[in-house]
Amino acid sequence: MSPTCYKYEASGLTPLPHKATSDMLDSLRITCPFCGERFEALVDASSGEADYVEDCPVCCRPIEMHLRTGADGEVEGLDTDRDE
Repeated sequence: MSPTCYKYEASGLTPLPHKATSDMLDSLRITCPFCGERFEALVDASSGEADYVEDCPVCCRPIEMHLRTGADGEVEGLDTDRDE
């Protein structure tokens, strides 16, 4: 699969070259809203929009994530917030 670039509306997101472990996963670099560290998150857009919680691999605090997808199933954005 060739590299995929996206336009992200949410702040703190940087598109990465496609390094997914399968054809269904996309890799995004996000910033933890607690400690400010950047890390890679894998998202699966094949099922459409989704809400989930992922722990920061640096500070272990829970991050709320909302995956936005388009009608074509492509990632439109990933919104993150503190899960307090």
